[in-house]
Amino acid sequence: GWASSGEIDIMEARGRLPETVDGTIHYGKGAPNNKAAGSHYVFPEGEDFTDFHTYSLEWEPGELRWYVDGNLYQTINDWHSWGAGQPDKYAFPAPFDKEFYIIMNL
Repeated sequence: GWASSGEIDIMEARGRLPETVDGTIHYGKGAPNNKAAGSHYVFPEGEDFTDFHTYSLEWEPGELRWYVDGNLYQTINDWHSWGAGQPDKYAFPAPFDKEFYIIMNL
C-alpha cells in the first residue's frame, strides 16, 4: 500500500507559489505513518512554472536526482520501505527498486 510502495514526484507545482516547484519521494510505512523527503527549485527572477521548462529525474539504484532545465537541484539516496505486517524494513533501495507507472497531472 501507499506509501510503503513508493511515490516519486518529478515536478509538483502549487498555484500559490508559481516561483517554485518541488521534487519529492514518499516512502516508509503505509499512510498515515509514511514519510516524505524532498526539496524545491526556485526559478530565476522573472521566471515561474508557467514558462516552458524541462523537468528531469535520473533514477539509479540507490539514488534519485532532480533537474530543472538541466540544473541539478536535489539528490536523495536515503529512504526505506516497510510493508504492513512485516517485522522489519525491506532491503534498500526498496521501494524504488521496481518499475513504476507514470501519472501526469496537468
